[in-house]
Amino acid sequence: MRALPIVVVLLALGGCATQAQQEMSRLEGVASSSGPAIDACDQRLEQSAPYQALKGRLGPRDGAAPIALKANQEKATPAEVQEIYALHQDYLMPCRKLRLELASKAHPAFVAVLAESYSKNDATLVRLVNRKSAGGNI
Repeated sequence: MRALPIVVVLLALGGCATQAQQEMSRLEGVASSSGPAIDACDQRLEQSAPYQALKGRLGPRDGAAPIALKANQEKATPAEVQEIYALHQDYLMPCRKLRLELASKAHPAFVAVLAESYSKNDATLVRLVNRKSAGGNI
């Protein structure tokens, strides 16, 4: 009789581990099935004419902007502002939408994190467009 509560607890813990493993497998499945679509969207963005025209201003997409870029005091030209608008509308927004849709399949909390990041990135672009900043990460 004493062993029965221990067996019940062990079975419950075993079920939790199995649920955690199942959730990890589900998340890995979402990530692996989403990867090609995200990569293709990123590739279109990075090969686009607006991105190519602005990449010296925007810094790397996969890390922090170099200090030289952050210290740059040059303001965006009117032509660069037009490129920013085109980049944002035609390339950034579709990739963001895709990422948000795919993140929602994984977990709602991921959507909130991405949305906050996108908001910060947009604030950087607005400063650049308003000629208050020289650039940064997108």
